[in-house]
Amino acid sequence: MIKGKSKLELTQVLHKELVLIVTSNHCFAFVVESITRNILSVETAKNIENLILTKIEYEKTAVYIANNKFTLLPHALLIEDKARDYLSFTNNIKETDKVQVAHSLVTKIAYIWANENKLEDEIVALQRGAIFNHLGFSLLNSLTISEENVIKSIFLEKELLITLVVNGMVKQISLFEINSIEEALYYHLLLLQSSAVEEKEIQLEIFGIYNEKESFVSRVKDYFSNVKTTDNKKIESWKLGAEDLKNIIT
Repeated sequence: MIKGKSKLELTQVLHKELVLIVTSNHCFAFVVESITRNILSVETAKNIENLILTKIEYEKTAVYIANNKFTLLPHALLIEDKARDYLSFTNNIKETDKVQVAHSLVTKIAYIWANENKLEDEIVALQRGAIFNHLGFSLLNSLTISEENVIKSIFLEKELLITLVVNGMVKQISLFEINSIEEALYYHLLLLQSSAVEEKEIQLEIFGIYNEKESFVSRVKDYFSNVKTTDNKKIESWKLGAEDLKNIIT
């Protein structure tokens, strides 16, 4: 038993999990009931220190980093000892960055990514035993073998994580900063063009939290015939956004 906790308090702690999503300019947090997977609490803040939910102990804490320090490589070409070198080809990696490799069995892709040690230390100081992953890898793992041609998008306020799958193969995963509906639309059309696939053969799936979601969906339907999104017309509430993301990242 955790010292200083009653049996009831311990039961409450052991049946709750904390999920953190950390972007370059925002933090999202939600608490999930371990058994039912229902979302109990949600919170957003500019930084980790301002999140009240991180001040409580949980049975499990999962942290998803959303940054641009990542690259993909086929399993067959990966030499793990050279992971930092691979990532440095396309990213500005600091000596203090922690480089990690995750393996997607579904896509047979090695996902190499980096996180700032300082950020990780800050989170671990609040949540001992926290498990770190990259949000892009979770998006990658949410793909199924049956998905032939698909664009999957995760909105996180002013950031957009988007992946392109063509003929069952992952062609691109990118993270963009967006300041308008036009910018979000531009990046989707850019991936559509690079796919070299007819628009009617691609399914667009939209997840996450975005204040302009209703307007964006209306606009994007002028260019995509097959659009899949939540029934909620608006995801301006982070709780709705968390429900939307839950099946991808938990």
